[in-house]
Amino acid sequence: MVMAALACASAHTGTHARDASALTDATRTAYEQYGLIDLPSGAVGRFFFLASATPDSTKVLFIVGAVPSDGLDLALTRGGAIVHRFHMMSPGTFLQTLRLAPGVYDLTVGSYAQSVVVPRLGRTALAQPIPMNSTAIIGRDSAIDVYLEAYGASDAPVTLCAPGWCDTLALRRNGDVSGGTVQVPLSRFAPGVTTLVLARGWDSAKSRVFVGFSYPIVDSFDHALDALRYLAPPERLDSLRTAPPDQRPQAWAAFMAQYGSRLPEYFSRVSEANKRYGERGTPGWQTDRGSAYLQLGDPDQVFVEPDVEIWVYTRYFGRLRFDHHRLVPESRQMLATLVAQARSVR
Repeated sequence: MVMAALACASAHTGTHARDASALTDATRTAYEQYGLIDLPSGAVGRFFFLASATPDSTKVLFIVGAVPSDGLDLALTRGGAIVHRFHMMSPGTFLQTLRLAPGVYDLTVGSYAQSVVVPRLGRTALAQPIPMNSTAIIGRDSAIDVYLEAYGASDAPVTLCAPGWCDTLALRRNGDVSGGTVQVPLSRFAPGVTTLVLARGWDSAKSRVFVGFSYPIVDSFDHALDALRYLAPPERLDSLRTAPPDQRPQAWAAFMAQYGSRLPEYFSRVSEANKRYGERGTPGWQTDRGSAYLQLGDPDQVFVEPDVEIWVYTRYFGRLRFDHHRLVPESRQMLATLVAQARSVR
């Protein structure tokens, strides 16, 4: 059951790996925070671990998304000796299961090397929660499916928790293994990285999931709010920013109830702004012209002079002047006035 689900999940990983082909250092660090390994050629991998028949071996699931068209070969080594080779020829996604002795390994190709720690999972332990879609996109996904396994015959309650919520689970038992997939609505997660905690008695196991936008890529709750700077008034975003971490999911849900219907148009404009108004080193949505377009839409008229553009918004009774693509000082105040008028008629 888990294998089929993970095969499907690898498609999610592949999609976002393509988006990550030109990751910044900050974003690459964020990907690593929720368990993804930045592999050569733009591929992204992730390891998951489940208990095997004995504590001397661990079931290892290795998923790679965005395998390049010319393939990818990786070696798993221990103490300099090759333990296993991963041979990936088909572009897209790759999934392989193997059993390994607990310990530290190196995932290598050429000069690339990444340490992998294979844990020892006893028969009374908990497996790390496995998010079927370890990255979820607001506006596209409605829930995150999480596969869980708990070992042993304990009757203690099993819970799955994250900041702001906690569920008691009824996992299906088969011998000394209890497992199953639970569906967590996306509305329970604030944007950014969230830690899921599976617990039973004194035992616990953790896994991270990421909730964000298709673009721009965000790696924290604050960065998500920065990405929405032109969607809502600053004071509304500040109320989210100051919410305690355990109250952010509820605060975010209230925000989505108010602004969620506008997100598709907003991110469509972000994409269009990037095409039209990008400047060297600056995405279009972060430029002066891009910010005006995001907040007001297309102008009703445009007058172009050498190095000057004048955008006329007759529907809001104002105009903006750009000199060498920069808003002139008097137009910055006018932009704020026009934005207030635009929001008042929505």
